Amino acid sequence: MPLRADRWALLDTEEAKFEVEVIDGKAFIHLLLHKWSHSIFKKYREVFKGMEPLLKQRGFNEVYVAIPDDDAKLLRFERMFGFNVIEHKAGHYLLVREI
Repeated sequence: MPLRADRWALLDTEEAKFEVEVIDGKAFIHLLLHKWSHSIFKKYREVFKGMEPLLKQRGFNEVYVAIPDDDAKLLRFERMFGFNVIEHKAGHYLLVREI
């Protein structure tokens, strides 16, 4: 049976695309960066903060990310936003953050 998914964009600019996707009842974050700077980081941080009430209104208490396990910088980046590794398999980390 295919997964049912609901996906919406929170930020879609020249620098980055930030989306939330609901898979099997869990909210996953997707972030695609085209450019990186401190100002983009600050914008992402503000969007991230604004995402939390939206997800809470939709009944979510946690948000997830899946990242490759060979990128130490990305893992540090996710941890900077309060994500913790809950699973490691098949070359990926699954991280969660309570909201």
